Amino acid sequence: DKRAFVRIAGLTANRVRSILMKIALAQIDTHVGAIDANTAKVLDYARRARDELGADLVLFPELTLSGYPPEDLLLHGGMRRRVEQALEKVRTEISGIAVCVGYPEYAGESAGSRIYNSVAVFRDGHQIANHRKRVLPNYAVFDEKRYFQAGESSTVFELDGVRLGLIICEDAWSDQPARDCAADGAQAIVVIN
Repeated sequence: DKRAFVRIAGLTANRVRSILMKIALAQIDTHVGAIDANTAKVLDYARRARDELGADLVLFPELTLSGYPPEDLLLHGGMRRRVEQALEKVRTEISGIAVCVGYPEYAGESAGSRIYNSVAVFRDGHQIANHRKRVLPNYAVFDEKRYFQAGESSTVFELDGVRLGLIICEDAWSDQPARDCAADGAQAIVVIN
């Protein structure tokens, strides 16, 4: 009960709101290369998380827009354009909830662009954060170092008065990404997988 918590902690109602955040996990089934269908699922599930669950934030899986693992499809000439269009659609068509969505990020203008396994955070038409996965797995069925560059820094953003660190999957298997988020002021860390 929020009221009991307020009385016990001696907090104002506004401070309780900044502490209490409802986060939805959208564990959707994406398909590699089905960018339009994956994007449609993001839009649908984000709206459902907002309208049916009253969520403040919804987390989607790693590489949601492209599907996982996209492998050589990342090198296809039209992939970058399609992913950028999908990101723009998510940014402009969802409001009233923050959305964390995984995607392949192409950095640089040339065909030899660096590609990162990234997550963008959107809210009400604005991108409020972007994180590039720092720890890339390269064992068993994972071959991420072949396709992606590793990110180099932590990502911390503020949502409703709470400072959130942002990491992707394997980043959570290593201490450093979480430690860096904490050192940068994160009060909590969200992880997409």
